[in-house]
Amino acid sequence: MEYKLRQISLTTLGQARLSDHDAFVKPPNDKSFPAGVYRGTELPEEYPEEMPVLVSEVVTWEKEFRCFILDRRLRTYSLYSRFGELQRDMEFASSQEEDLAVETFVSTLLADARVDLPKATVVDVGYITGHGWACVEQNAAWGAGIYGCNPAEALAVIQHAATRL
Repeated sequence: MEYKLRQISLTTLGQARLSDHDAFVKPPNDKSFPAGVYRGTELPEEYPEEMPVLVSEVVTWEKEFRCFILDRRLRTYSLYSRFGELQRDMEFASSQEEDLAVETFVSTLLADARVDLPKATVVDVGYITGHGWACVEQNAAWGAGIYGCNPAEALAVIQHAATRL
């Protein structure tokens, strides 16, 4: 909980459809329907009841960063979103203050032996209004966009994620 700062549960689409309040709902393994805030009755009907979904309380992400990690070391990162807006037009630029905050949060996360991570991975982190710095999600490195990350450093992580052990 100290790294999520919000309630998240894995359930079925059928169970999520029974909810009478807004929640952030996302398929965990694919993009079969868009992740977003839904009330139970608003969830897509064309998917089966037993389909797994992640359900989270609704929060406001002020900023989100993509972090490429290899051997529990932050190799490169980039701001990618401010209040849900992709930052491509701003060239994914972040301030020195934001960079220091990201580096500090990720360093704490990676130093915590309770946090189980693959050798090569991508972790998205961000700042939740009223809560602080938290993990957004963990992604496979080979499938994550690099946004404004250093391409050579991102490729080093992707290479290890795509190599058989």
